[in-house]
Amino acid sequence: MSSTWFAPHVLTQLEEVIKHGKIGICPGPVKILNPMPSGASWVKKNYCDRFKIVIPYGGHSIDWDVIFQASSPECPPDFIFTNAPNFVSLDCITTLLDYDPKRSNSLLIILKDLLHHYQKYQAARLEKYSRVQFEYSTLTQETNITEDDIEVFVVDEKEGPINFLIQLGVQFSGIPKIYKNEVGDTALLMVTFNGSEGTKITPKLCLPPKIEHALGSPLSWRIPAFSSDGCLMDYVPFVQESLKKRVEMVAYNFEKRMEYLFEFLEYFEGSYLEFDRDLASKATFLFEQNGFYFIFHIDLPQNFPLGKPSFTFRSIYHSSFEKPFSTTVMNYPYNQGWPVRTMLEKTIEFVQQYALVFQQNSVQNGSSP
Repeated sequence: MSSTWFAPHVLTQLEEVIKHGKIGICPGPVKILNPMPSGASWVKKNYCDRFKIVIPYGGHSIDWDVIFQASSPECPPDFIFTNAPNFVSLDCITTLLDYDPKRSNSLLIILKDLLHHYQKYQAARLEKYSRVQFEYSTLTQETNITEDDIEVFVVDEKEGPINFLIQLGVQFSGIPKIYKNEVGDTALLMVTFNGSEGTKITPKLCLPPKIEHALGSPLSWRIPAFSSDGCLMDYVPFVQESLKKRVEMVAYNFEKRMEYLFEFLEYFEGSYLEFDRDLASKATFLFEQNGFYFIFHIDLPQNFPLGKPSFTFRSIYHSSFEKPFSTTVMNYPYNQGWPVRTMLEKTIEFVQQYALVFQQNSVQNGSSP
């Protein structure tokens, strides 16, 4: 989008829309296409004042033509609705009637209002599909999911799939900040109804990539399968609870890793070389025992304290295959139920005992420079 194309008052409104990022529930950026001027081609400074806006919605996208007047900044925009020409009368859009050109977010407010009406229009189309209508009604009446939380999209073809894009309302406040987006993260459930009666139901959890990575691979966690004789009013709360528990577990593991590392960092304040502040997954120390210096590295698994940390001893004197001589140890006293302070004390005892063994091994099996 080139800023030299648009009339200044149009550009101001568009910048606010683009900055906001999204308008409805569906993820993905809003696109501005086909900017055109409405004035005669020979007019100097013939700014563009009309364009097509493409808005992600319900797993698809809808596009509307937006028409301003370059010569009349005070006039509200007009709209041409390509996907559903008659889904709403513009006379019913109060935000359009109250358009204030001095407010940079006036267009954004109108678009949100229009999308809300489009959302209601699509939901009303479910009357033709008794099974899908039942799922929608019971979901919005018997659970904490409201009509505003669902983007319904009905394909024009009679047997085309019908989508429910459902906002689950699960919070990600406790997970590491490195996995979060500045604009906020939303958990969505895409439910697709296939067949003329919508009897085949396929759910899919949609998460931001960073959040998906934080929660672990599909091998370690996935949403429950949808039963062929089940209903969304039972299934969606089940997914919400399952996702919530997974997020809580990730947050708990992160909190315990931080607690563990900071216990070590505080105790060995003058000895640590580096540690992972973002994920609390590792720390490195320089230790000395009886004049023998060595690097001590801690790796914490994501599922700590259930998962046991690994300890790596690395020589600063000897090498093996052109790399510092090192040994990784997992066989040491450990109990996931111990307080962090006890873990620290047991680790200190083990390091003091094993350092002598490591020193002998590095001398015997490593090579000096």
